[in-house]
Amino acid sequence: MVQTEQKGLRELIRFWIPYFIGCFLYGCFFILIEFNYSSYIHNVPSQIGNVLGLAIAFFLGFRMNSAYDRWWEARKIIGEMSNTSRAMFLKLVLFVSDPKNLKDEYHGKSSELSKEFLLLLQTYLDSITSILNSSSTNRPEKYLFTLLQRFKTVCVNENTLPVLDIYQLFTVFSDSQGRAERIKNTPFLKVYAAFTRVLIIAYIVFIPLFVGEIHINLNNFKWIDFISIPILALISSVFMTINKLAILFGEPFTFPSTAIPVQELFQTTLTELEQLLPEKNG
Repeated sequence: MVQTEQKGLRELIRFWIPYFIGCFLYGCFFILIEFNYSSYIHNVPSQIGNVLGLAIAFFLGFRMNSAYDRWWEARKIIGEMSNTSRAMFLKLVLFVSDPKNLKDEYHGKSSELSKEFLLLLQTYLDSITSILNSSSTNRPEKYLFTLLQRFKTVCVNENTLPVLDIYQLFTVFSDSQGRAERIKNTPFLKVYAAFTRVLIIAYIVFIPLFVGEIHINLNNFKWIDFISIPILALISSVFMTINKLAILFGEPFTFPSTAIPVQELFQTTLTELEQLLPEKNG
């Protein structure tokens, strides 16, 4: 994911330039047609183009907002999983640090248990990263279940409030994972995206008729007549770029430039949790 404004600008230009070049070439092609067949081309009143362009701008704005809401929801889910990881590990460390909570065979092994819990938690988060960033079939549930089973084996009494509180965090994990996978596996309305693309392309095709009358002839040649080409390229490429950004934001785990940095966020969380490991058995 792009982390700085400068990199974001470079990435935006990388998206925009191909659209601008393509639309510029189309403008040149249309000017060539106008030059040779101007008597057969009838301009459309600019008011129609203004209204249609404004309608498409609103349509793209709504699409962009919907895509960003989807991206932000995914970001909140990943943040929730990071927070749940911190809360769970803290409670696990505090739980095993009290011998009264552990079976006799685990007394004096709080350090080893804490490291084991952290390793299992890391394995679970790594599997979440794999399934969100790729088509991995390695299901995370089994690692979460392993962590739960390991925790149950050390408890002397499963009906205490601290144990039930930790169990609740397992439920939060499962719920967050389900919501993240729902976003990953549910496409962002492909028919809607296709309709948007067709609408924008149709508008671009007819933009030269909306820009205004252009009279090009060899007897009265003016460079100012070609001003319609960059205007056409700029307007068209802006619409195409916004549509491209909406596609990227609509898939928050897919495209590297806009994907949520799940691995980096989880790794930061795990690094912080490693500092909480007890240095010696308690």
